[in-house]
Amino acid sequence: SIQGLTVFKPDANFIFCRLPDHCLSGPEVTKRLFVEHNIYIKHCQEKTLPESDRYLRIASRTQAENHKLIEALRDIIGGAGS
Repeated sequence: SIQGLTVFKPDANFIFCRLPDHCLSGPEVTKRLFVEHNIYIKHCQEKTLPESDRYLRIASRTQAENHKLIEALRDIIGGAGS
């Protein structure tokens, strides 16, 4: 798990997550994931929900890819407040 990250129960082949308040925004996290880790996920900025820039939409992948994503998110989210 990643401290402060809220993960909602999935109803499809993706999960919906809310970023911690102290963290970078969704667009900033997705940009860093792509640039620094070559991982692409979607942010939800401009969607019709309150604080949409705090949410990510992540498609489920292989176990190895999911572990790589978790480690990359820990790196980015954990280092955001430092």
